[in-house]
Amino acid sequence: MKKFLFALLLSIMCVFVTGCASVDFSRTISGNGSIRDEYLITVEKPSSNVTTSNTAKTIFDNFYADASAYCSNLKSDYNQAMNVYFKDDPAQRDYYMNGLQILCRTLDNSSSYVAQISRTYANEDILNMFYLFSTGSLFPSEEEPTPPEEEEDTGYVLEEEYFVIHYATYSKNWFQSFMEDESNREVFASYMEGTEYTMDNFTDSLNITQSYICPSTKMHTNADSVEYDETYGYTKYQWNLTDDVGKDFYLKFYYNIPNATNWYILSAIIAGSVAVMLIVIAVGNYVKKKRAPKDQSNESN
Repeated sequence: MKKFLFALLLSIMCVFVTGCASVDFSRTISGNGSIRDEYLITVEKPSSNVTTSNTAKTIFDNFYADASAYCSNLKSDYNQAMNVYFKDDPAQRDYYMNGLQILCRTLDNSSSYVAQISRTYANEDILNMFYLFSTGSLFPSEEEPTPPEEEEDTGYVLEEEYFVIHYATYSKNWFQSFMEDESNREVFASYMEGTEYTMDNFTDSLNITQSYICPSTKMHTNADSVEYDETYGYTKYQWNLTDDVGKDFYLKFYYNIPNATNWYILSAIIAGSVAVMLIVIAVGNYVKKKRAPKDQSNESN
């Protein structure tokens, strides 16, 4: 996976000769459990300098060729591994082989060079299988079972506010995760030698976004924008990471849970206030009734 991301980041080098580029990563979770990851790389075409334009096209074409070869080899290796492991179970083999799709293609756009690289997993099983394969371990070795008395860390954090509790989880954005790998940074920095760019300023002309698309309407995030598609019933959460490069920025996903204790306290305060008001009104009426005969007797005299 890191090799794939590195090939993707090499396309950013086009920014050195064009001045503007963007990398958009999105993950779509469908209602049937399928997952689609997609990278969309866009580099604006220079309009004034023909030489610069040809140079930019050469760089982009080279990137696309490398990315296409990587995607093709990756799927070939994956299918080969499935054939070996499931050689005695054709149904299982076809299930996993057909569940994973890897695509790399260029999109027709007259003003920009655009490449789309995507992966689709049929369901959670496919996602887990491909993860094991891409990390170098297709099938995990047997591990010591977790003792029943020990609770596993779910990764969720409870953040208490006065009336609600955030049942939250955090994850690093894709660009930060890649750049935290020292070997990736060293290789990427080597391409900047002899240029005016450094690891700190190369994103000045680069836009980086990350999107999360899912059918849930109850989930909240710290996204910069949220769009709801009424036609398909999907919510799109999008973060603009351009200004967060180099910062310790995490994507936050959370659900709201009522803070029962404080709601009980508020209810008790309201009930107490109402009770006091009723007592005051009752006492006032009692005093008024007690004084009424005296006032009438004074008027008769």
